[in-house]
Amino acid sequence: MKYFSSVSETAKSSSNRSMRLILLMATTAVTGCVYIDQPDIQTAELYSWNDRQSPLATRNLFVDSTQRQLFSFVNLLHTNPDLVNAEDTPYVVRACDAETCYSSIVFSSDFIRNPRNFLLGTATISALSTTIYNDVSDLPKEAVAAALDALAAKVLIPAERTSPYTDLLRMNIADETVREANMIQPDLEGVALNAIQNDAQYTFTKLLQSVTSDTTDLISTAEFGFSSASRINVDVDVSTRINGPVHLSICNSFENDADGYKVDYASCQLKITLEDGRFTGELELPSTNVPLLVTLLPMKALGRVEYVEWVSSANGTLQVR
Repeated sequence: MKYFSSVSETAKSSSNRSMRLILLMATTAVTGCVYIDQPDIQTAELYSWNDRQSPLATRNLFVDSTQRQLFSFVNLLHTNPDLVNAEDTPYVVRACDAETCYSSIVFSSDFIRNPRNFLLGTATISALSTTIYNDVSDLPKEAVAAALDALAAKVLIPAERTSPYTDLLRMNIADETVREANMIQPDLEGVALNAIQNDAQYTFTKLLQSVTSDTTDLISTAEFGFSSASRINVDVDVSTRINGPVHLSICNSFENDADGYKVDYASCQLKITLEDGRFTGELELPSTNVPLLVTLLPMKALGRVEYVEWVSSANGTLQVR
């Protein structure tokens, strides 16, 4: 199979997908692009799955008429004509700022080639796509597509889909309305962003575990002994100053240096999304005098993370306002 199929070839192999792509391009007027919503990123690179050290192409950031940031690969086959006959394989688009790299996996079937050798189709790079990449990065190329569809199906609202991963990849993940209409857990991108910025190798599997943890579960590190366990009250109410849902985590393993907080999210005693900005309850800790870090991630302002340090005491109350 050729890497970027012609319109006629794609129609024979996947007419429904081709029609969706053509309709998509008719409404967006932007072709062959990969969107990104992270600030301070200026370039993106395209890699083949079997060589993720040497980029096949590099593109500079472009801002379209709607102010969305993107990298245009519309003329990729003009600058890389050898890709026309390349084997059908996963490709990785990677974009980095000074601290964090974001990745997205794309396939030949995500784009079609028009008669003038320009590409039609769109994809996105996000924190969520990066955690998905981390989950499958060690798989052989033949196993990647099935694994991606299985992961994406876990977060999308059930519907008839040719490829759950492709549907997720084309989604405007930064648009809250789009997330709420398509995702079982609309706040997932915000949680993924916080996790990736603390741990570049954070996986999608860990992400799902973090957001589905029951608030009554105690997640502890292996060395914790509970013979001297103590309970604390937790009273959080940020409803008057933070608009909309807030992801709350309380963790006991963290560092604070010149680059900010680094959090081990496996050490969290509590991970929950607060729809109204309020939470009251109890936490059981291994002992008194345990340093805790409270992280607040507003879902409507993903870049504005708040951190509060607190040291527990017997029968104390952790209060955040």
